[in-house]
Amino acid sequence: MRNYTLPLIFSLISQIVFSQASINSESLKTFSFLCYNQTDSIKLPKDFIGPDYFNYEEGSIVSFMSSDAIIISILCGGNASMTLDSLYNEVDSLKTNGRIVSIRFKNVKQNKYARQDYFEDFDILYQDVPFERKDEFDYVFDRLRDKRQIKK
Repeated sequence: MRNYTLPLIFSLISQIVFSQASINSESLKTFSFLCYNQTDSIKLPKDFIGPDYFNYEEGSIVSFMSSDAIIISILCGGNASMTLDSLYNEVDSLKTNGRIVSIRFKNVKQNKYARQDYFEDFDILYQDVPFERKDEFDYVFDRLRDKRQIKK
């Protein structure tokens, strides 16, 4: 019986390095949207379309969708929250100054991921992200976190 451990490890490492190398600002497109009657923008993968708006009495939810049905929603308003269906379970969360600023979820049955981040000016959620694209969306949300203030 041959030892296939070394080739397997090399293959996994090269996949991780290649995956990380392909995620950069050149693979993203800037999308403009209205939030609280002001124009804002977000960088998303180029296969997204939008924005689409759902208006309610105290604000709006701005949505973008990819060609493979990944959804990004931005809550611009009060007295509302965005929720996931019951198939998603919380995996972990990030706290800053004792306050939750990011929650990560997994749908074990469909092997899909979701993440919700809370900023001073809006809340944002990605959902239905397959494992193969999770790093890409975490990159997008991490860049947002670097540029925005979190909720206090």
